[in-house]
Amino acid sequence: MKPILYISTLGLVAFMINACSSDNNALSTNECPQNTLCLYTNVSVSQNIMPNAYKANIRITESDTLRKGGEIEPTTKKDIANTLNDIIALSKKSGFCEGGNHDLRPNIQYKDGAARDTVGYTLGFSLECDVPSKKKKEYDSFIAEIDKKINKNKYLSFLAPNVNVIATSESLQEAQDKAFEKALKLAKNKEDEYSKIAGKKCALSSADSLNTHSIQPKFARLETSNMSAYADTSWELPMPKEQEITAKIQVKYICK
Repeated sequence: MKPILYISTLGLVAFMINACSSDNNALSTNECPQNTLCLYTNVSVSQNIMPNAYKANIRITESDTLRKGGEIEPTTKKDIANTLNDIIALSKKSGFCEGGNHDLRPNIQYKDGAARDTVGYTLGFSLECDVPSKKKKEYDSFIAEIDKKINKNKYLSFLAPNVNVIATSESLQEAQDKAFEKALKLAKNKEDEYSKIAGKKCALSSADSLNTHSIQPKFARLETSNMSAYADTSWELPMPKEQEITAKIQVKYICK
């Protein structure tokens, strides 16, 4: 049976050194060339990344007046639709929001299976917004304009937007590439140290990423309650904070 030796360095990394048989494809496999020693280890490196975009869900619903006020006139329905259409027009002008379909439904009480009367109405309206960080001021102004329009219509209520601070796929990929390069450089710089451990000349032979899925850092979510726009509160986008991702690679050294 061929000997296997595990070496611990700095209490963090375990190496496996074994004497291996000859193999023509040894450099691209986990086998070692004849008369050599092979070291295998994992290298982890962190890379900072700054979130550069926001995902926001803007929601408008019925006010208590609409929910509990009974039947409404056609002119009121038209006024509600006009306000929502104005908001849709604002969103199209902003260029970073989509959606805007709305659903106004009567809340009807039933007695013995027959309709009794209309208690009020429910309303659903939402916009999905992808906002680059450089457009933060434009988004904040957009939200302020919506707030003004809702304040003028007693039948509508503006719920606090749900906001996620994110990194675009392009910036995330760039950070992942930098992290992998740093890990590879660190592995390369360890050749001399491992040569002393093995008592032979060690050279980096291969490196494979252990991140089988895209590294998605945990970015902040702006937690908001369902407060009406009539409340004295600010819904400006939060300032992004630098986050961290980690790249992990498995490397192989051949020592002669």
